[in-house]
Amino acid sequence: MNGKRFVLVLVHLDKDGIDIVGNKYSDTGFIRSKNFVRNNEIECGLYGVLWGRTMSFPYDDIDRGQWAVVKVEDSDNLINIEGLENRVKFQDGIVMNMGSLRSCSKFIISNKNDFLQGFKREALHIPNEEIAGTKEWFKYKKERGLLCRT
Repeated sequence: MNGKRFVLVLVHLDKDGIDIVGNKYSDTGFIRSKNFVRNNEIECGLYGVLWGRTMSFPYDDIDRGQWAVVKVEDSDNLINIEGLENRVKFQDGIVMNMGSLRSCSKFIISNKNDFLQGFKREALHIPNEEIAGTKEWFKYKKERGLLCRT
């Protein structure tokens, strides 16, 4: 690993595996933005939620489309673009898991503390209710009237 550290990013995709700005994801493997620019604009890069940790989601229907978990190097190319919603932009990464929001949250929980993969230790203390898609997250949101699911 050469001292490199990594994070996991939760990404929302449409049913065809395409993100909000048109990047096509495959089920697993390397993903790279063709037009990455080191700034805060999501149109020029890949985009998601760091560790899946958010209490707010910009998506109207979280059950539509699919989700991916991407392993991203913690470098200058990992840019915090919105602190309150924990959104980040990045140039490239490795798709580790793709599926429903629930399956991706389970993947994050079961892998976030795997230091052999080089993940940053910051993930060790992330409560499950802060990771989008967990049972605890849905319960927290529902109790506060922040989520309406049919």
